[in-house]
Amino acid sequence: MRRIRQCGGFITPMIALIFFMVCLSGCGGERVTPEEKNKALATRFWQEGWTQEGRTVFDQICAPDLINHDPNMPGVTDLETYKDHVALHVAAFPAVGGVTIDDIVAQGDGVAVRWTWSVTHEGEYMGIPPTGDRLTMTGITFHRFLEGRVAENWHQYDTMGFLQQLSAAPPMGREDFTWGRPMESGAGAGGDPEVNVAIYRREAEELWNAKDLEVVEQIFSDNFVNHDPAWPGVTDRANFKAWAAGWLKAAPDMELVIEDIVAQGDKVAGRWTARWTDVAGMGGTTPTGKEIVVTGMDICSIADGKIAERWWAKDILGAMQQMGVIPPVEGDGQ
Repeated sequence: MRRIRQCGGFITPMIALIFFMVCLSGCGGERVTPEEKNKALATRFWQEGWTQEGRTVFDQICAPDLINHDPNMPGVTDLETYKDHVALHVAAFPAVGGVTIDDIVAQGDGVAVRWTWSVTHEGEYMGIPPTGDRLTMTGITFHRFLEGRVAENWHQYDTMGFLQQLSAAPPMGREDFTWGRPMESGAGAGGDPEVNVAIYRREAEELWNAKDLEVVEQIFSDNFVNHDPAWPGVTDRANFKAWAAGWLKAAPDMELVIEDIVAQGDKVAGRWTARWTDVAGMGGTTPTGKEIVVTGMDICSIADGKIAERWWAKDILGAMQQMGVIPPVEGDGQ
């Protein structure tokens, strides 16, 4: 009996010690959420993958059966072709530190990344000899993660601007190919992500699909700042409303479908598809009467219940090709 009491006297403090150590370990550091892990992998994708060591990095962080969606590179559909695509670009445009991440939004298994690629043209690209010029491309990418790896990508970027800098497309008066100056800080409270998503959806449903221009005054802030590489002159609420009015007049049957949404904090990122019939033409061209399908993405900052700032990336090159403004680009650009 004494031996049992002695063992009991030893076990009790041991259990207490183990319990204390478990509690201490739980309080010693914050739990890393799946979203934070995905954001870290997305960061590696751009900052380490888009370098000379990209093949090794992509093998480490991407699923072997990766699916890639890129309207401007239709042949780049899986992991191997994506690695070849990156290797070609890194050879022509070496970039120390890869691609700069300007913004990153994560929710569930999705991550939206807004990025800038600033490089020097040092190697041949699409038959264009090196110019030594400094070039900039902006874009947005949606990643989907599965079991701790990048499983699927959707890309949109300023292809037209990049081709213009390479003198491979007609100049359109642009000189600044960056995102432009951001809105001044302290715009207001970010609010709840679910509420912000509802505000974001109102634009698609009421402005673009129901053709109600007055909703612009209701859901965009007075000091709204717009960043759109395709229309760099559309910078505030007044000229955004005028721009939207022009589009609704030229494409009265436009339908915009939101394919995916990721929301975190004050940011909402959307991936969408727009369809309309070409009854007005573009840039003075003859209307084709064809259905035009354009994919795009944007990231919005919400403040005090209104959209305060937005960054766009959309397939303008594809729209121009469908409307006959410019001929299709030969090959897939790998």
